[in-house]
Amino acid sequence: TYRINTPVGIAFITLNTNGGNPPEPLEIFINVGKAGSDVYAMAEGLGRMISVALRFSSHISVFDRVNEIITQLQGIGGARTMGFGKDRIRSLPDAVAKVLSMHYGMNGEEKPNGVVKEDPKLVTATTQPSLIQPAVAVARSTSFDICPSCGEVTLVHEEGCKKCYGCGYSEC
Repeated sequence: TYRINTPVGIAFITLNTNGGNPPEPLEIFINVGKAGSDVYAMAEGLGRMISVALRFSSHISVFDRVNEIITQLQGIGGARTMGFGKDRIRSLPDAVAKVLSMHYGMNGEEKPNGVVKEDPKLVTATTQPSLIQPAVAVARSTSFDICPSCGEVTLVHEEGCKKCYGCGYSEC
């Protein structure tokens, strides 16, 4: 399990493998926000779709599929970003791409001209401590949701009401 800051909150991304040699990715769980929130639902949906893509029988190797998933998710931007330079996280899908990339030996960097490393290997999360750390304890943070009025991820649940820090929308 990896812990990574994203524009929609702290994400916990769990990668499960089949235990082979080398271990092949089998499924991914993405948890961000509170259960029942729109962000949580979208993160769960993204994790399920990636897991389905990893499990399908195909003439394409599982590591090539991982690289294609990284290529498709990498660089997707949203309204807000986190970090700078190579530590920049543009969205939740971009964060998932960075975790997959680091976990399978690409060190979280974009692939020039679509070139894919031939022999993916596992790397430890400590290789890039500023970007990603193993999840040991849950840090206390505010969980944001998507505001139905402005569409930004600035809606919080406080004192029994929903309140948007972006546009001022509120609902009790």
